Amino acid sequence: MMPPRSSIKSSSTAGSRVAIVCSAISRSKKANGTTNRLLRACSELETDGACFSQIIEQVEHEHIQAAEQEIRSPEIRETLIQRIRTECSCVVRTLNAAYFLGEISPACIGKVVGAGERLSCHYIAAMLRDHGHEATCVDVSEMNLATVVPNSWSDKRFVDTLAAELVSKACSVPGIPVITGYFGLRPAGALLHFVGRGYTDLCAALVATGLDAAQLQIWKEVDGVCSADPRHVPDAELLSSITTSELRNLTFYGSEVVHCTAVDVAMDRNLMMCVRNVKNPLGTGTLVTPHVEDWTECPIAITKKDYMAIVSVRSQPGLSGLTLQNHILDTLRQWQLTGEHATMSESGVSLAIAYPEDIAHGTLPSPESRLRYAIEDLKLCFSAVQVSHRVALLCVVCRAVSIDFVLVGMLQVLHAMGVPVKMIMHGESRLRGCLPVRSLNPIFEFALLTLSSNQIR
Repeated sequence: MMPPRSSIKSSSTAGSRVAIVCSAISRSKKANGTTNRLLRACSELETDGACFSQIIEQVEHEHIQAAEQEIRSPEIRETLIQRIRTECSCVVRTLNAAYFLGEISPACIGKVVGAGERLSCHYIAAMLRDHGHEATCVDVSEMNLATVVPNSWSDKRFVDTLAAELVSKACSVPGIPVITGYFGLRPAGALLHFVGRGYTDLCAALVATGLDAAQLQIWKEVDGVCSADPRHVPDAELLSSITTSELRNLTFYGSEVVHCTAVDVAMDRNLMMCVRNVKNPLGTGTLVTPHVEDWTECPIAITKKDYMAIVSVRSQPGLSGLTLQNHILDTLRQWQLTGEHATMSESGVSLAIAYPEDIAHGTLPSPESRLRYAIEDLKLCFSAVQVSHRVALLCVVCRAVSIDFVLVGMLQVLHAMGVPVKMIMHGESRLRGCLPVRSLNPIFEFALLTLSSNQIR
């Protein structure tokens, strides 16, 4: 959302140097936000009647309208409007070239999507200057690193290299650096593939790492981290504090408040974080620390992760469960899929796999297609392979209490609601447990409300 003036005024911290990392902004809902519309413009290239120019015109009009309403200085306002028009014109030329060639590459998609963050940075920098603060837009969307993206963001050497490169660019400009949340990786356009949406959170964590920041503030459209999704559970409580490990479990298993890769970086570097609401800048938000003193004997938060599949493979004589599991994971990796939870028994192995229903862009097939290909490969090696689609993982994160005790309470509630549960999945952490069930939204809304009440506390 376009930030209100109050959030700009309150963001100045006396005695502290500030670096800002911007995501794409919009005056409308997230579903119709700038990034989604830019991705929609890319998908229009795959149709005969491409109308991507109309989409870009809407994005341009929205940003110009915001500039006219919010920027008081005529000189700063006109400079900003010219930059908006130049940026949108560049996007249209890029899409026209791709349409002429008949191919939309990951590099092209990255250039188009990165425009959303560039527009945002120009707008925020102009607003800061309009309030008397020296600020400079820092475009890192085409930054070229000498190393390729590793398999994990816990790779300390790569994270340090990337953080140092980002900070080097941020510190080379006068005033407050306003940095694009979309940053360049090798190969070009790899960011969306390796990280997905939410890359701005990761960029902010990397910049905070490189600066050795006292605190990383993540500004969202919610008050902070809640005990459940407030969209489904009106009585969800705002958590005043949470550990980085607990936040990692929540974000990995459905909570969208912070991207899980950003939390990975924060965990490895012991970063202090605070999640706050851009619409309520005076709110306290949620403090995220490596450790929390106030341990309570109850589950602290419940979340769910949609678009999951459960793949069950029957074991063969002489094949151990661990060997079978590794074979399945290797097959999934070949199709760039990840098994997130495993249940092992004498009869076989079951894995939970995420396959969000995203539109495929460029040369990479959609997650659903890749899952289908992976299942076909598994059936070539094993006679009994079963797949359950449209499954959701109901995940609970606990503190200082037996996860088995909490899962019993969850099972009782779901049984009373008539929701079947075929298995229980444990992660590597003793603080969480997951129940895969059919993803039925009306039931889930009520289930989350019930499970977050005192019935299992």
